[in-house]
Amino acid sequence: MLERPRQTPPSSTVLLRRPRYARRAWLKAAGIEARAKALATNQDAVIAQQIAENYPSIVAAAASSLSNIDNLVVLNGAEGMEDMLPRP
Repeated sequence: MLERPRQTPPSSTVLLRRPRYARRAWLKAAGIEARAKALATNQDAVIAQQIAENYPSIVAAAASSLSNIDNLVVLNGAEGMEDMLPRP
């Protein structure tokens, strides 16, 4: 699992003086830094997590490409192609 950033945002009195976008930017920067550290130490886990998070959209995209097919013929690889060709 990814670790959360250990830094804490500035105190609420400082945040009140700053615009709202400044706090968002600080939190986003802390998240980017934490993600970079995690990626540097455990790249496979981060990639696997991203794939798992996006898996429903990946499968939906693959399924949508097959949705307009009327007839689907599955061949036995190269051997299936040879079986379709006439033999001398």
